[in-house]
Amino acid sequence: MLNFIVPEPHPIAEVDRTRGYITAVSHHLHAADVEVVAVWLDPMNPRDATFVIRDSTRPNSPQGLVWNEWEGWFRGEFGSGRQGERTKLKNSVHLGGGKLPKPEVVAVHYALGTTAPIDVEREAKIARNIDAYLERWPVPALSGC
Repeated sequence: MLNFIVPEPHPIAEVDRTRGYITAVSHHLHAADVEVVAVWLDPMNPRDATFVIRDSTRPNSPQGLVWNEWEGWFRGEFGSGRQGERTKLKNSVHLGGGKLPKPEVVAVHYALGTTAPIDVEREAKIARNIDAYLERWPVPALSGC
């Protein structure tokens, strides 16, 4: 059984507002049997988050899944990074789906290695107030799956 890993609270409130969304993505990755070995929230401008993922088909090459509020989700080989610095991915590919796709969509596209189309109308609404959309995923009171 895989461990369910969630991001730690971030000391900057504006960055921490992303934690509920990132926790929901972690939950859906876990449900899709994706082995997350680390996840953290990162600096601002843009706010972002990183997942480090163990891929059994590439045991010596950790994978990365990175979100930022300006561009959305990218996957690739984890190059470098830690909380407080920008993560670098090698051979990164945009997952599609816009800046804030639903967590279950992120997990499915990561697990299947596919990309999602962008819903232009939804994207325009999100761009006007991304924090309002982030509030749809509150931080759970208890960690665990």
